[in-house]
Amino acid sequence: MVSALALPGTLITGVFGTNFDNVPGLHSNWGFALMMTGIFGAAGSMAWFFHRRGWF
Repeated sequence: MVSALALPGTLITGVFGTNFDNVPGLHSNWGFALMMTGIFGAAGSMAWFFHRRGWF
């Protein structure tokens, strides 16, 4: 369960941690806020889904 909830954060930070300049939103002022919103949104929606199904 913990691994499934940590997967979106690991995937998104892995993409933004690459050494390429062409990552969308990398040089944006709102890039970090959008990334964190995406991580918490994905993990939160997965936790809500797991709780609704009775798995968590």
